[in-house]
Amino acid sequence: MTGPRLVQAVLLSAAVLRARAGGKRLLRRLRLRGAVRSRGSCPLCEREVEFAATGAGERESPVCLRCGSVPRQRALVAALPLLAPPLDGVRLHESSPSPCTFFHFGRRCRGFTASCHLPGLAPGTRVGAFVAADLERQPFPGGSFDVVVTLDVLEHVPRPLPALAEVARTLTPAGVHVFTAPRAASRTTGARVRFVGGQPEPVAAPEYHRDPFSRAGALVVTDFGCDFEALVARELGLVCTAAVVVAPELGVPSPVEVFAVRRA
Repeated sequence: MTGPRLVQAVLLSAAVLRARAGGKRLLRRLRLRGAVRSRGSCPLCEREVEFAATGAGERESPVCLRCGSVPRQRALVAALPLLAPPLDGVRLHESSPSPCTFFHFGRRCRGFTASCHLPGLAPGTRVGAFVAADLERQPFPGGSFDVVVTLDVLEHVPRPLPALAEVARTLTPAGVHVFTAPRAASRTTGARVRFVGGQPEPVAAPEYHRDPFSRAGALVVTDFGCDFEALVARELGLVCTAAVVVAPELGVPSPVEVFAVRRA
């Protein structure tokens, strides 16, 4: 393994991620000393915690001062018992997890696989605690997982519908893909970026979301709209449903949609 790859493997190891998570916990408490706080139960920490407002928007605030989770992550974890089998016995894959979900699913699932997009590496290469995988062309055999989780990932994928089809391929016949993605009921689904010769070419003003692996952020490629479920059914033959989660006691004070895609 070359020097840069060795460094990358160390940075993506579970031990380093745990150490970094501890450091970030301390920084959060210092940075948010004067923030408005509330008490509640975090579904990821599975204990009573304090939530602090950050002003980062309804999907990103308030933040759990212990694990760093945000409302969209807590909404998905809270909805999972209604959408998927008990986690103790499932094979679960999460693409591009944040540290808080990485440790939550790693602790709860006997079979947990974490992947992230690592350009330049052969698909399936293990780097630290992660597997290199492009969501559109995954190295996993069909029927590998009972549950696949993606949290605000799909809007950054160059071709979201083929990615959904590829995720469905890796699921067991009764498996489910549970995910969050921002959308607006006032619009239909459309591209913000088109790709010419493999290079992104903005159609609308560039928009970036927080990326746990990059300070530059992740470019938003697709705006999802009111036609999303019908689009998935028509183009892919998959069943897509959406549930709205509002639970102030879990640190989800504003509505967050949680989607579930299954085979018909």
